[in-house]
Amino acid sequence: RAMKLHVSMKVTDFQRAIGFYSDLFNRPPVVLKDDYAKWDVDDPAVNFVVEPGEARLDHLGIQVETASELDALAERIPGSGQPFVDVAKAHCC
Repeated sequence: RAMKLHVSMKVTDFQRAIGFYSDLFNRPPVVLKDDYAKWDVDDPAVNFVVEPGEARLDHLGIQVETASELDALAERIPGSGQPFVDVAKAHCC
């Protein structure tokens, strides 16, 4: 499985956002709770989350499936001059 971009957004109108992103991705969320909606989409390759709150980007990440994929990604990041935070054990989104 390829890497996926992970995007988490806070939205002021949660129900409206669910409708909008369901239309955009042409599918309902794969996880839907009172305060959390997630789409796991292959085209574009994104794990996309919305939660109620003050409208803003909450966080971005790269989703990988294996520890070796994470290690390979970690080796590329330092050369970019950007910080890399290893959250391998994170249970996020």
